[in-house]
Amino acid sequence: MAPGHNREVTQEMDTFKRAAAGLATVFVALGFSLEGPQLSAQAEEPAASEFIVTAAVGADGGIDIAETVKFDAGVPSQVVQRISLAEDAPDYTVYRYSISAVEISGNGAITSSYAEDGDYLVITVKLDSATTEITIGYHVNGAAFDEGISGDGTALTTIKWSLLQGLSIPVAKATGVVATPIAAQFTSVSCYSGSVAAPTKCSWAAGGTFDNPYPAFGDDARVAGEVITIQFSAPTSQIAVNEQIEELWTLGRAFSTQPLYLITALAALVVGGLLVFALQRANGRDVASVKDPTLVASFVPTGEGTVEFQVQKGFRPGQVGTIGDERVDPVDITATILDLAVRGHLRITELPAATAHAPLDWTFERTEGRDDLLPYELTLVDAIAPHSGDRALVSAIGASVAPVIGKVQSQLYDDVVANGWFTTRPDTTRNRWAALGWAAFVLSVGALVALVIFTKFGLLGLVLVAIAGLILGVSQTMPRRTAAGSAVLAGLNALSHVIATQPLDTIAKDKAYEEISEVLPYAIVLGSCARWTQALVDADNDPGVPDPEDLSWYYAPGTWSLSDLPAAFDSLVATLQGRLYGHG
Repeated sequence: MAPGHNREVTQEMDTFKRAAAGLATVFVALGFSLEGPQLSAQAEEPAASEFIVTAAVGADGGIDIAETVKFDAGVPSQVVQRISLAEDAPDYTVYRYSISAVEISGNGAITSSYAEDGDYLVITVKLDSATTEITIGYHVNGAAFDEGISGDGTALTTIKWSLLQGLSIPVAKATGVVATPIAAQFTSVSCYSGSVAAPTKCSWAAGGTFDNPYPAFGDDARVAGEVITIQFSAPTSQIAVNEQIEELWTLGRAFSTQPLYLITALAALVVGGLLVFALQRANGRDVASVKDPTLVASFVPTGEGTVEFQVQKGFRPGQVGTIGDERVDPVDITATILDLAVRGHLRITELPAATAHAPLDWTFERTEGRDDLLPYELTLVDAIAPHSGDRALVSAIGASVAPVIGKVQSQLYDDVVANGWFTTRPDTTRNRWAALGWAAFVLSVGALVALVIFTKFGLLGLVLVAIAGLILGVSQTMPRRTAAGSAVLAGLNALSHVIATQPLDTIAKDKAYEEISEVLPYAIVLGSCARWTQALVDADNDPGVPDPEDLSWYYAPGTWSLSDLPAAFDSLVATLQGRLYGHG
């Protein structure tokens, strides 16, 4: 039995199957055995002289079947029949058949039994030498298939069942008839027999004639295990469909690429991608500024060929870094500490190295600054050195400062909102969208698992997971600058370019240490820091002479000179970030 969506088995079989059947015929004709001694043994088994089937199809599609097996000469010790309970069907499904009302009888002293063995019902009948015939009867449900709509609009049911199947002995002749409901207008009666893999047409099949009012068939000898399958169609209004289809779980089924499932997944991907894009544009895109870029800082002419660095509106390096990338980074905290030193609130003192290979260390000493401190700056200074004159060792600074880093970041986020550069705190915005993304991810994974287990929409589940991943990805870009913030960002881009390109020889010599020092914290955030530390070296007014206290904010041992600054400064920045964020 091989029912599929095309129930009508055609006379022209697949080329490979016909070739295989033909080759088998040639081997048999030449006297060779394809299965060795087994077939020879089968040939010696007594054969049934006749196999007669009488069947009746009910209006509900169920079939009552009675198989009569007759013996004229020689009776086998037993007859076994394996009736299929399942069959592969298209699109990762299986047809299931229900067998009931099994009855076995005979005219001799027979014993019988039957039991399910996997996808088969196995009937065993033990015979004695006086037995001349046995009858196996059963009722089958599931062999009435939905054939669809005919050309004239009639819904059709196709009855298809192997009336001979799985018999352990050969039969010399087979005949059968299938009665139908009186009103049934059956059509397309056909019969195929032979091996399960490559059946051919029966000797004859008919139905709806004077001699054969019901579907009937006749066939010649069949060897053990071969099938005789009859098939015909009737209006569904006369014979109901009772096919039992079970869907199989496979990865191929779960992630089906059939047009419906593929198009659904592609549509969801396009719609979901556009939705995420629209959300990002609406919520994460900066408000365009209608004003010119806000001037953050610039080099203002002070005389012929000289300039000085002036910061506008009190912009601090920490604010600059936060506006630039929408987050408070380690570099922003480090630049803030160095800016506090340049502005006179802290003094950095480089300690003499214990040995030539010992790492550098420094102290921070709290001093009286030249201006007021913002809340996050005051938190930092109080953590580093709570009282004026207090000294803190940089190598041990993590113990006192690391615990307040979270507070500093929070105060800095509040600061950029209070200044009108963001409508909401960037960290809160990121967290809110990240939470939405993770919720979408968890739900999409759950949907994927459900779709894979219960449906063929696995590709749709993958798309849902991908869309959730997109939401997670764009969550980090959702902080949105206001128009004022956008103007400041444009000004920062201009300042970054100026810091990278400003001619260093335009800094007035008498103010070089002070002016270049003021640039350094901004250069840490915006780039070009190495350029400006080297500028301090080049501004040395007494090369070759130790400069331990030439800079107001950075003291060093007595033999130290400005030429040592680039290496020492890089080491200081790296140590600060490691101690503050590594809790060292």
